[in-house]
Amino acid sequence: MTIHPDRLARTLAALLLLSIASCRGRSFNATPPAVVTGVVVESLPPVPPSRLEVPVRYDLAPALAWLETTVPKTIGDIKDKQAIKGNDRVHIAYAINREPFQVGIEGRTVSISSVLHYEGRGWYDAPIVPEVSASCGTDSLRPRAKLTLRVTGRIDDNWKLRAKSAVTAVPLTDTERDQCEVTVAHIDVTDKVLAAAAGALQKELVKVDRQLGAFPLRTTVEGVWNTMQQPLRLTDSLWLLINPVSLRFLPPTTSGDSLLWQAGLEANPRILGGAKPAASTNPLLPPDRSPAPAPSFLILSEGRLPYDVAEDILSKALKKTKIKVGNHTIAIQHLKPTPLGDGRVSVGLTVSGAANGTLYAVGHPHIDSAGVLTMPDLTIDAGSTDALTGALAWLASGDRLTQFLREAIKVNLAPTLEKARELAEQNLNRELAPGLALQTTLTSAVPTGVWAGPDALIARVIVQGKGSILIHLYPPGAGPANSAKTDSTPARPKPAGPTPAVPAS
Repeated sequence: MTIHPDRLARTLAALLLLSIASCRGRSFNATPPAVVTGVVVESLPPVPPSRLEVPVRYDLAPALAWLETTVPKTIGDIKDKQAIKGNDRVHIAYAINREPFQVGIEGRTVSISSVLHYEGRGWYDAPIVPEVSASCGTDSLRPRAKLTLRVTGRIDDNWKLRAKSAVTAVPLTDTERDQCEVTVAHIDVTDKVLAAAAGALQKELVKVDRQLGAFPLRTTVEGVWNTMQQPLRLTDSLWLLINPVSLRFLPPTTSGDSLLWQAGLEANPRILGGAKPAASTNPLLPPDRSPAPAPSFLILSEGRLPYDVAEDILSKALKKTKIKVGNHTIAIQHLKPTPLGDGRVSVGLTVSGAANGTLYAVGHPHIDSAGVLTMPDLTIDAGSTDALTGALAWLASGDRLTQFLREAIKVNLAPTLEKARELAEQNLNRELAPGLALQTTLTSAVPTGVWAGPDALIARVIVQGKGSILIHLYPPGAGPANSAKTDSTPARPKPAGPTPAVPAS
């Protein structure tokens, strides 16, 4: 049989077109997974509270200066002859020199003391013989005594300062060296001198008690508390919320002219990105008096990977990557992640080659301890499986494509998280307000989970380290001169007159 050349040419052309069409592959149109409407709820586990050290320093120098100027350095006059009540035959005179006051502390009691050096003289008018007199301490070796103002305080559950003060004067030692007995008439001047020295300070106790009772401690603490509730800007779009929960006080100590409390703060600090967040509104609770737990500083931070950024990263990394599925080969053209609103993410996979179109896989995001973001449970969506039937059933059969996607979809966030940790540490050592400073050392940033937010994949990161908030309180009117005021500056109480500090618990 003879085949006409024209017919042969047409047949060959049809076969060629069929072959070309077969090489280009079949097209398909899969339906995207349905988006779940409603409120997106974060389902990650809670973060344990942080316990920060809060060294509180109270400057005692103004209180000491007040006492130094109020209590005279010299008391009495050795030439001032005074009658003894109940015994008109005995008279005494004394002169006291006081050393500068020193500060000490025992438990909840602050003691402000001074060593006294004195001399005394006594006269005795006997019924028959002429009046006789004698003295002690008139040479270089004078008797000594210790004058002490003790103030014991506590903080009640309403942050009110309750204080009780008392003054004593006692011989410095129980040896003869620190006794003043006028030997001629056996007149002991010691008690009279000590009573006079205590009386000089006793007059000021009314002022001390009044000022301590009026000291606005709650106002001071609330000022600091409110400062710690304000969001602190780390960068233009990064904020720290300290989120204070409670304050704990430990027994105080002294250092030089300062009173020190090693207090503790329980908080839930968090670093947030985006617009300035609202301040926290945790109420000021009564003082926590429980034993201090070990300090730990854990900041909840969030590493955000917007979906368009993830789309760009994955598409560039996988574009034109070829996958052999059975006897067919397809090439990756584009990947597009989309949140479904229920914690899952849909990945739209556009392919070409033996099949042309976009199919969809669905899974949950996961981040490991090294900071690598993956989707280990990714599977082809049912809508895509329904679209891949007949001549395209090979694309949905088996697990070759699923396995490829699970291995290929990886984003290493570790460098980003480390940069965030360094940035946070640089910005977490700062003055929060005059007399209030934050000091931190951040050692690690460990991812603990990831969830699919409305506009980004959000990796929860726990930044670990050590943290403290240093508080330097000043008596009214004694703070740093011309301190710049900010919106977060704690209120500075201003009662009349200087106020000695009292350790309280």
